[in-house]
Amino acid sequence: MPRIKRKRPPKHVLIPDTSILWYQEKDLCVCPEFTAFWDEYGVKYEIDLIIPEVVRGELLYQHTTTALKTLERINKQFDNLSGVANKRYGHRVNPNRVRNDVGVKFDTWISSVSATIFDTPIADIDWRQLIQNAIWRHLPFIEDKDKRNEKGFRDALILETVISIVSSNPHTDIAFISNDTDLLSATKKRLKPENKCSFYETLDEFSSFLRLLDEQLTNEFVQAIQKRAREKFHSEKDSSCIIYRDNIVSKIREQFESEFAPPIPSRSLGLALASSPSPITERWDKYSSEGIWIRAPSFVELHGESEFVWDSRVTFVQLFKYSGPGGGGLILGMTVPGQENLRKLEFRVTWKAHVGKDARFRKMETLDIQLSDRKFEPATDQEKDRYGVQPISE
Repeated sequence: MPRIKRKRPPKHVLIPDTSILWYQEKDLCVCPEFTAFWDEYGVKYEIDLIIPEVVRGELLYQHTTTALKTLERINKQFDNLSGVANKRYGHRVNPNRVRNDVGVKFDTWISSVSATIFDTPIADIDWRQLIQNAIWRHLPFIEDKDKRNEKGFRDALILETVISIVSSNPHTDIAFISNDTDLLSATKKRLKPENKCSFYETLDEFSSFLRLLDEQLTNEFVQAIQKRAREKFHSEKDSSCIIYRDNIVSKIREQFESEFAPPIPSRSLGLALASSPSPITERWDKYSSEGIWIRAPSFVELHGESEFVWDSRVTFVQLFKYSGPGGGGLILGMTVPGQENLRKLEFRVTWKAHVGKDARFRKMETLDIQLSDRKFEPATDQEKDRYGVQPISE
């Protein structure tokens, strides 16, 4: 497979799934990671951003719901204040105004990134087949946790939208990004005959692809080595891949042993610092099995003609449950009995390999392991679903 020179990376259409844009804090329309990606790559490369109607709708619903809940709490506080002062207090904010303002916020963001909203192709959808897929739980339809209901209707509409976008752009490279493995698998299956659509689980994986194209390599060669890089770092079928050959997981646990210790409750930490003789009865207990997530390698740099340096992220996730009295403060945050927190430890594994013109990897070597991110925060339903952590049955 020759490494043919290319003057400029080809034009791309980028389709992000809701999971790629979602952000827990609702003061921003989308996550800071996407904003940083678009600021760097949206200008540098010729990329058209197309957002499925359902993706915009999901984000708009989440933000509007959060805003309306906040308004409800404010109204209750005004009622409490009115009772204390024996005088009726109020404000001019109403639900319709909130809905309109949130919609304007999103329209402003969409305009700022020159995005296009792609309507759901209602007339082109095979509704009979979609209904059968829902009945028989064919991807992207899946059963919910209690196995009584099916989920996936919105994902199915996103899938149909991606199909329509690809059909509308037959000569353009399409990039669909989603960390929803079920949706990604279903879309890949439907688009298997197409050769103009690529699939990515993270923005980092797609930006890695763009950086490789920047090295003036062919599109085909880049896709080939990205696939090989993923397999060479981690493959369940290959014991010679780096993560098994170099015992990466064990090395991480040994090198960062303290990071895997049970979290210390904020009250206990405060009492310890104050040298208080009071007994400490609160603790964080493991509330799920530990999951290990391995992201696709990201290209870092090229040394000479053939030595490629890669960055692979290995993330350990586990759910913890708090037992003890409520406590904490403004700095450390409040903790309540029964609270569930998700611990995420992300490690950056840097490695290199000589890649020949045939896209084969040789002389692979682990260079460094570093802790790149550490979080211990209240677990949201979205994160539980994303990482597949299930609470231990009590």
